[in-house]
Amino acid sequence: MIDATRLLGGLIGGALPGTASKALRRTGRQSGPSSVLAGAGVPGGALGLIGGLAIAAYEHYAEQQRQGHAGAKAAPPPPPGRGSPPPPPPRPAASAPAPQPGPARAAPPPPPGVADAPVLADDQAHAMLLIQAMIAAAKADGAVDAAECQRILGRLEEAGASSDERAWVMTEMARPLDVAPLIEQARHPRVALEVYAASLMAIDVDTDEERRYLADLRDRLRIDPATAADLHETVGLPPV
Repeated sequence: MIDATRLLGGLIGGALPGTASKALRRTGRQSGPSSVLAGAGVPGGALGLIGGLAIAAYEHYAEQQRQGHAGAKAAPPPPPGRGSPPPPPPRPAASAPAPQPGPARAAPPPPPGVADAPVLADDQAHAMLLIQAMIAAAKADGAVDAAECQRILGRLEEAGASSDERAWVMTEMARPLDVAPLIEQARHPRVALEVYAASLMAIDVDTDEERRYLADLRDRLRIDPATAADLHETVGLPPV
């Protein structure tokens, strides 16, 4: 049986290459690698770390949107031209027929992507989605070689992952890269940001293939580029 929350902690703790340690240091919550590998050290463990990054980025984006709406002002009417003729006198109001009641209109449906977003069943399903996002990102620049697989297995074993969990990770590593299932489950903006944050924490983003992968993932998740840039800055990476 796979304990997805424990396995996610092991991957974030360093089984996969990436910027997780930088993110943890920047949050000021790291008390040592073992705390993360055990699923502790930050509120909510590994889920709390990624969720916290996503919430911060989402709130920043929402605040920018609010400020943009508040700063928008209606254009003033143009001044009347010189020598303009005076407006004509108002005509007497004609008696209009009383409006007849018509059939009530149905309320418009809510915008897609929020109200109809799939709800993650529980922490295990939540963690599993983020694990799959990390593994997909790790494969972004090509197949993981045998030496890298052995290093990942060793780190997962140190983190307390069971043999079934380690075998499952290796099976996922060997699958062809396919982000369509991630996109389908991440239709809510908050979940989309978590998937993107998890992907960032799985890789070093030092190849063109990884940069293209993240740019494509960002666009398919419908994440605003400025919000994605905030996440990159949080974990110490340049934007793509």
